[in-house]
Amino acid sequence: MKILVIDDSAIIVRRIHSFLNSMEFVNSIAHAKNGEEALTLYNFLKPDLILLDIKIPIMNGIEVLKNIRKNDQQTSVIVLTNYPEEQYRIACTKLGANYFFDKSTEFGSVEAAIRSLQNKK
Repeated sequence: MKILVIDDSAIIVRRIHSFLNSMEFVNSIAHAKNGEEALTLYNFLKPDLILLDIKIPIMNGIEVLKNIRKNDQQTSVIVLTNYPEEQYRIACTKLGANYFFDKSTEFGSVEAAIRSLQNKK
C-alpha cells in the first residue's frame, strides 16, 4: 500500500509515520505539507490511501479532496483533523472520504481504519 500523508504538523506526521512503519502491507509513505504539494504528489504517486488534514496552507483539505474526487473514486481517504465540526464531517463525507476522525479524541482509531481499508482490497 502506498500512502500519502497531507498535514502541516510535524508532530502529527511523526506519530502517523511511527504506526505506518509497523504495518506489514505499507510499501511507501510520502508527505505533503500543503494543498498544492499534495496534488502534485498525488498525481505523481497515485497512492492507495491518503491521510488528509483539513486546515493546511495554500489549499485546504476539502479543496484537495474535491480535486482528487473529480477523477478518482478509488483512492481511500481518511480525514484526520482538529476541526471535527459537523459541517466539515458532512462536506468530507459527501465528497467521498472513507473516514473522518478528530485528531484530539479519535487518533487511536486511524490504525484500525487503515487495516479495515486494506482488508477490503
